Amino acid sequence: MSKYNIVSVNHSQLIMLRIEINNKIIMPKFRPSGAYFLVNHMDLVEIFFEPWRIEPLVRFNQHLINYGLANINQWDHKLGFVFQQDWANDYFEKIIHYKKIHIGDSGNLDLNNDAYLGVDSFHWDIVDKLEKKI
Repeated sequence: MSKYNIVSVNHSQLIMLRIEINNKIIMPKFRPSGAYFLVNHMDLVEIFFEPWRIEPLVRFNQHLINYGLANINQWDHKLGFVFQQDWANDYFEKIIHYKKIHIGDSGNLDLNNDAYLGVDSFHWDIVDKLEKKI
């Protein structure tokens, strides 16, 4: 776990950015290509931007984040979320969960998990056969 929680926002077309944490403006309107700022656990973060209808790239501790998986609410002029200290655990669990849903069950769940996820299929039967031959 990182000592600091750094959030970054950037986009090549960004002309205005204002960042509020817990309803306090920490970065007033300015014209950057992006910004970096520190957040704490359970901070309410709102990122206002122009032009409207762009999708700024958001990173938590240098990891590019998907809005939906990170519970980031997206409007045409702002992004909003509550930062969680353990965001990575929840984020990667959601990735695996939705990959399982997307892949579906083709009749051989172990094959699907093995081919795409590498989880939930330990193959103890194969390990036992190998140990018997040794």
